[in-house]
Amino acid sequence: MVDQFDRFAEICSEQTPRLDSGLAVIASAFHAEATEALLIQNLDDLADQIAREHRMSFGTDISQGSPREFCRALFGVAGFQGDRAQYSNPANSLLDQVLERRLGLPITLSILGVELGRRCGINFVGIGMPSHFLIREVGNEEEFYDPFSGGVALSLSQVQLLFQSLQGPQQRFDQAYVAPTEHHLILLRVLNNLQVAYTRLADRQRLLITLKLKTAMPQCQPETFMQLANVLGSVGDFIRAAEMHDRLCVADPRNVAAHEQAAREFRARLN
Repeated sequence: MVDQFDRFAEICSEQTPRLDSGLAVIASAFHAEATEALLIQNLDDLADQIAREHRMSFGTDISQGSPREFCRALFGVAGFQGDRAQYSNPANSLLDQVLERRLGLPITLSILGVELGRRCGINFVGIGMPSHFLIREVGNEEEFYDPFSGGVALSLSQVQLLFQSLQGPQQRFDQAYVAPTEHHLILLRVLNNLQVAYTRLADRQRLLITLKLKTAMPQCQPETFMQLANVLGSVGDFIRAAEMHDRLCVADPRNVAAHEQAAREFRARLN
């Protein structure tokens, strides 16, 4: 059986990682029963259900409808919505929990929009605006959808107002904020949300899982390896903490002496 961390590394090694597989493997790393295959099947089934119900209601396939109709179907009729009551709950970042609770963060709901839309013949991209995630249809740079708020359609000027309501009116809006976000960065943002949540909860075991997933990603920053080493040390896994600093001797050559010293100190604690 493929290790979840190896599988995540495999997914992230692709030029454009699959968001559904990436999110599924993240969830399976925390809940072994929520396998990638099962969660992908759940997404397939949900897409079939949305398409079937749309045909029953309107007599046409949803792929022949508009992105607005699709968003109303997913974030209205199907009941997926933003978790405003427990926004920082890590369940909002885990695919199995999002599907079960029908609650999520802007980014996880946006991934649902992208992946279920693809299955239904509607091509969305994720828009990783600071503080909030949106989606829009490929080729249409004037209309956006907010999955966290019922899939409501927003014009570019409304997106700018939303940005300023979140960031403050003094913050200048940059057109780059509404450019499509690379899939690698989307998956990293999901993991960053989990890292913040588990740090806040002082849940070191789940924080370890989150950091291990982050270190499986290409071009992982030295800071993440240092964070992982510190958490490993805090739970008494001194050997792996030292090994992280061994790796940092290569990944962070400007601080070789510090990493060598940290590795020696962790190994000394084994005595």
